[in-house]
Parts: sequence; C-alpha cells; structure tokens
Amino acid sequence: MKGLFKNRVLLFFWGVPLVAVTAWYGGWWFTVGISALSAIASKETLRMLLQDKALRSEKILMALLSGLLPLAVAWQGLEAMVWLFITGLLAMGSLGLVRSAEDGSRLLLASVFTLMYVGLPFTSILLIRHDPVWTTHFQGASIVMFIYGGVWMADTFAYLAGRAFGKRKLAPQLSPKKSLEGAFAGIIMALVWTVLVGFALADVLTWTDRIFLGAIIGILAVIGDLVESMLKRAAQVKDSGTIFFGHGGVLDRFDSLLFVQPAVYLYLIAADILSRPTLNSLF
Repeated sequence: MKGLFKNRVLLFFWGVPLVAVTAWYGGWWFTVGISALSAIASKETLRMLLQDKALRSEKILMALLSGLLPLAVAWQGLEAMVWLFITGLLAMGSLGLVRSAEDGSRLLLASVFTLMYVGLPFTSILLIRHDPVWTTHFQGASIVMFIYGGVWMADTFAYLAGRAFGKRKLAPQLSPKKSLEGAFAGIIMALVWTVLVGFALADVLTWTDRIFLGAIIGILAVIGDLVESMLKRAAQVKDSGTIFFGHGGVLDRFDSLLFVQPAVYLYLIAADILSRPTLNSLF
C-alpha cells in the first residue's frame, strides 16, 4: 500500500504541472491533450465492457470516435459533435452486423455507453475552458484547476482518511476498501478547495456557487470512482490499463472526473456563468 501511495505522489508531481500548462495555453494544446485522454479512456472502457470479445478494429474505431469528439467541437462547434456521435454509432452498429445477434447487440450498447461515459464528459471540460466568459489565460487555467484540483483533493483525502479512520464500508460489493469516513472526508476537502481556490475566480463565482460546486465535485467524484470500480469488478481486472506505469490507465486516473466535468458544466450553464451553447466553433 505504501508503494501505491508513492505512485500517487509521483503522478501528482508530474501530472499537475502538465495539466496546468496545457490549461494555461488552452487552444489546440488543451484540445489535443483532452482528445488523447478521451481516446485512450474509450479504448479502455470498451475493452472492459466486451472483455475478450472486443476486436482490435472495434477498439481502434471507438478510440478514434471518442478522440475526435473534442476536436470536432473545437473545429466546427456542437453541430459537428452531434453528427460525429450519430455517425460513430452507425459505424459501430454496422460492425456488429457481422457478429452474432448477441455480440452485435453488446457492441452497439457498449459503444453508446462509452461515447456517453467518456467522450461527452471530456468534451464538456473543453467547453468550460474555452467559454468566452474567461477573458485571460489565468481565468481559463484557473477554472480547469478549480475543477481538477477539487477532484484530486477529494480523492486524496478520501484515500488518506479511509486508511486512517475508515470502519464503515461505503460499497463493499464494488470496492471493499472504500469507507464512508473516507468519502465524507473527500467531500469536505472538495468544499474547502472550491471555497478557497474560488477566490481566483471571485469575479464570476459567488460564495453560493463555490459551495454548490464543492458539493457537486465531492459527491460526484465518489460516484464516478465507484462506477469505474463496478466496471472493473464486472470485467475482473485490477486496472483499466497500463499507460501510467504502476498506476493503471487513463480511466483509473480520471474516473471521478467523468461524472464531475459534465455536472459542473451544466451547473455553470444553469447559473448563467457560462455562455449558452451554440453551434459555432470555439476558435
């Protein structure tokens, strides 16, 4: 377990600066990075859902589709994403026609789930970062670190508190080591983070916004983590992938964010903080 925590710390020290730098520059730097994460996570997801029945061509096509979703939004706006989503489902469904009825149906359902579970959430952080409301690089980078940092704080303190004080199991059928005490500590730290770091965005985020967003981030980070645990348990795998040496795949590192990113986006829209979505390109 000490080795696992060491890997978390090492990943934190090189991962956080990388996210911060790409978020600062925004534009195509951030877009390409998000697209790469989406592509890899989608491949991992489809492999877990279909297990040994996932063909190489299907995994590549799914990675391509999911990776193109953020690029399509940046290049041609939301309309391109809608068309790509529909075209992708038609393509995956067509591949399923050469399989048995059962395997073809599983492929189509897994494709729909993967695009919604991975592709759309990663696209939502792109919409948040590049919204016109952020007039400086500092603001654009701050909102990304505000969201990602809240999740990282929630995950880290949930892990530490669970190890130190955890007694009551949160969801033993999915993840035996997660505790209610750890989840509570994670939610509290997410609130602390959003309230404090929110000062960097005080001109657009009120106290109420920061508290609501802290609760959203803290609670959905726990749910996102448990959903990935459910998928891994069903697939009987320890990690979703191996891209982060010694610390799993993209899905293992960004599972909490898959629920947080779209929820934060919807809140910011509902609170009239972000611009209403249009069919125009981002830049």
